[in-house]
Parts: sequence; C-alpha cells; structure tokens
Amino acid sequence: MPYSSVGYKINTIDYVEGELSAYYKIYRGSGGINQFYWGHSIKLFKNLGLGMNVSYYLGSIKHSETGTSADGKISYSLNKTSYIHSAQLDYGAQYTFRHKEMALTVGAIYSEQKNLSTTNEVSISTQRETITLDEFKDKYSLPRKYGFGLAFEKGYNFRAGIDYEGKNGGDMNSFKNPLLKTRDGERYSMGFEYTPYRGFRDEGLKRLSYRLGGNYTKSYLHYKTGFLWIHTQWSWELVFRCARN
Repeated sequence: MPYSSVGYKINTIDYVEGELSAYYKIYRGSGGINQFYWGHSIKLFKNLGLGMNVSYYLGSIKHSETGTSADGKISYSLNKTSYIHSAQLDYGAQYTFRHKEMALTVGAIYSEQKNLSTTNEVSISTQRETITLDEFKDKYSLPRKYGFGLAFEKGYNFRAGIDYEGKNGGDMNSFKNPLLKTRDGERYSMGFEYTPYRGFRDEGLKRLSYRLGGNYTKSYLHYKTGFLWIHTQWSWELVFRCARN
C-alpha cells in the first residue's frame, strides 16, 4: 500500500549574478514510499486479543533542478535520488466487555520511532555528459505513534466507534530549512453503521446499511510565512454511504 508520495513542479526565472542573462528553471519532485506489511493476532483469553504488524518500507524519491538559458544554448539538470528501505513493528491490543446483546471494545496501538535507511545519489547532466557528484547515506525518521479507540455494538443492527491517534513529530526536527519544523500530530475519527434489517431473504431497501463517519487531522508539519508560524494545518473528511448487504 502507498505510505507517502512526492509530486510537484515549480517554474521560475533566475538571473546570473552580475549579468543580465536569465535562466528558466524547473524544480520537480516525484516518487514515494510503499509499505508492505503482514499482520497477525492471537486470542489470549475469551475477550482479550493481541496483535502485531510487521512492515517493510521500500521506495525512491527524486528531486531535480533543470535550468535552460534564455537563448536555449545552455542547459543542465541537477538530480538527487534517494533510495529508502527499512522495517518496523506495530503492536496492538483490545479487550471486549459483553452484556447480553451489547459489546464495548477498548483498543490501543503503539509503534516506536524508527529511522529509515537511505542511499542518496547526486548527479548533474549537460548536453555532453552526466557526472556523479556525490553518494552518501542518510536517515529519515518515522515519528513514534500511539492510539486508543472505543467501539460499541448492539446486536446485528448498530455499530459505532471513536478513535484517536497521536504522533510525536516534535522529537524529530530533522529539517535543514529554518522555515520548516515538526510538531506532535493528531487524528480523531468517529463513525457509526445502522442496518434496520439483516437477513438473506430481505429484499429492496431492507438490505441497506447506513454509514456515517468523519475524521479530523492535525499535521505534524508546520511552516513559517513572514513573521508567523502557521499552526493550523488540518484536514477533515465526512463520509455517508449506503451499502447493500
């Protein structure tokens, strides 16, 4: 599954210092990280379960700067490619309280901060040749993650849940750009599902399930514009769905 992605293109004009000649520059970014994972859980007791995800991250990210003189006679391309790979463990547990047709489940997840191993290549290309400028290893960090959740179920007709997830991004701050910083991120989610009827013999509208859910996310990244730090990076989503059983 995709874990992160990079995709941008910026066009700008730059001038050679001490001269009037101009260069048309294009900055591009592409690639991303994919996550391969295997999950397994065991039931220790009647209402208690433990689980674990073993994840492997693999991908490449490319940043490039292309410059062309105004007359088109001179051009170059400066490229940096990062190859990323690493493994991580995520842990989880849940316990269910039952009373007649009702059930309340409490769950928790946790994963430690992890460094992603990277191999970087920097090269420059002209009309004549391509030269490798540098090869080095670097590390990117995945923030520590933890979360809690509650789920309620009544019979086969009603289900509801709320979920919280936190990321300790404030411990990272690995950006060399002074206008970028990290902070602790959060995500809140909630939703419910209602099925008026449940049976293989029901027809038409009786076989519909109604679902409503939403989430609010505060990014662990924030940036400076002018004299102010922007702390209001957030997103939200509201989903309504009717599904046929």
